[in-house]
Amino acid sequence: MRRLLSLLSLVFAFAVAAQSSRGTPEMSFEGESVDAMIAAFMKEHAVDGMSVAIVQAPYITRATGYGIGDRERRTLVSHNTIFDIGQMKNAFTAVAILQLVESGELTINDELRAKLSDPSRYAELEALISLASGGSYEDFIREHQFEPLGLKQTYFGNAISSRREELRPGEKHRVFLTKAALIDPTEPATGYRNADIVAARATAIYSSPTDISIWDIGLAGEILIKSAELRRMLYAPPATSPWSFPGHEGLMIVTGSENGFSSLLSRFTKSDELVCVTLLANREGLDLTQLARRIAGAHNTKLGPPARAKGMRVQESPYSVEETKARVAQTLPQATVWEEGGDVWVAVPNPRDAKRRAEIDAALLAAVSRAAGS
Repeated sequence: MRRLLSLLSLVFAFAVAAQSSRGTPEMSFEGESVDAMIAAFMKEHAVDGMSVAIVQAPYITRATGYGIGDRERRTLVSHNTIFDIGQMKNAFTAVAILQLVESGELTINDELRAKLSDPSRYAELEALISLASGGSYEDFIREHQFEPLGLKQTYFGNAISSRREELRPGEKHRVFLTKAALIDPTEPATGYRNADIVAARATAIYSSPTDISIWDIGLAGEILIKSAELRRMLYAPPATSPWSFPGHEGLMIVTGSENGFSSLLSRFTKSDELVCVTLLANREGLDLTQLARRIAGAHNTKLGPPARAKGMRVQESPYSVEETKARVAQTLPQATVWEEGGDVWVAVPNPRDAKRRAEIDAALLAAVSRAAGS
């Protein structure tokens, strides 16, 4: 009986500890606040502007912006600022395909599965959506994803000027003094690729982290896709979708990096975790995965990198320890690989040189990424 009571006490204590991570005001991981993490990341990678949203479903508990959206016009990044989400758009495309399957307009077959598993074939899927729906790809996405969820800060590139005030360099905002719609405006950030300013693309999806979070919450239930079986095609590795699976049970990630922007949505789907982090930045080529994992750790310590990896460049691997060692042997012979809590980690000491850090991050990410369709 004592043993049973002791076991019940342990279970109760664990449940209380897990529950206490929801709503905690102490937003830090390894002594560093979320704000400090993002500020340090922006400084290290010369990022002008970033925005973040954090979900503990059904709540969006944090949505905020950092820095400058457009350095010439000196516009600020707010929770409303919209960014080109790049290849993350493929996730919207995959959902649209499954919506057409659910409505009977398309049939799942081997050829369609192959296209969904290959990011380089998503232009074909956009054309297929247009053909199957009898309208444009953009109209179908708007009518079946943007509008059902009430997304107010998500546009295709050809419509992003609808709520912004056109400013010349050095000019200050004035129209908000007479038009309430331009108070806390939904402005597009300017994309940067090294020193180049990158222009908006008409067919790109621009969104805010808040809207990405709403879309993600809607996708978790029956609002966008009612069939649990079809949703499993997105969520079960190896997925027939753009999502990747780093190895932690229930963790799935979709990213983008092009046209001067970087984006990431990571979601922990286990019932005792349920944390999602969205990060958008107006600089191309950023590895946002390590930052997102530390932000998740601020909500629930067990979701962050292990203590052994503190101060190191680190990635989780979906492969075994031995296979991970083999994958990094040539490019990162100094890497340490170990298993902890059922997850496999690979880490490299943090060099002082920024260029070398970027090289290590790219090599780590390549080593733990699965090939398309695998």
